[in-house]
Amino acid sequence: MSLRFLSPISKYRIVVLHDKTQRLADGTTNVLENGYTVEFKQVPLMPWEEAEARARLSFKGVPWKADRSGLIDPIVRVSMFDTAEIKDTVLRGKVEKALLANPGLNVSDSFIQIHKPEIPAPWPSYDELGPKGTRTYAHVAKQNIETAAQIGVPLDQLIAYERDNRANQVVLEAYEAANAPEEIPEEELVEA
Repeated sequence: MSLRFLSPISKYRIVVLHDKTQRLADGTTNVLENGYTVEFKQVPLMPWEEAEARARLSFKGVPWKADRSGLIDPIVRVSMFDTAEIKDTVLRGKVEKALLANPGLNVSDSFIQIHKPEIPAPWPSYDELGPKGTRTYAHVAKQNIETAAQIGVPLDQLIAYERDNRANQVVLEAYEAANAPEEIPEEELVEA
């Protein structure tokens, strides 16, 4: 699981690991281990990320201002870094540790760590029903769809929870099919 961070500064950069070097006798420097600079990027934010940014970031010196097209929201300057961008797991661990120990972490005009809100289970026993014996994932999906209809839980909630927690493709496809709007066939026009 990766860590995610937001900054109110567009294209925020921070050196989290410095190069480890060795000075040789002839005066030259040998790099023993490369450092790492975290580069935040401006990307479209999910609604929950934007809400976190508005609640926790400080946009000093960036007031709402008008241009020819209207008001400019300072949220457009927010930049993000996701440690998932680092494919080397050892390096990722070092960078995450350095970011979490950085004194600028969770300072409103520097950068903050964000956490995706957990989606609650559609009902308390949702995770208990699984394939067993002759009961397949298709049977599980059918039973969950019926239960949701009986207790009034929207299928969107089942889809969101399943996607974030179990991500079973058979179950997700059944939920999405059940949630798709029914197509009403158009009646053919008949000439009189």
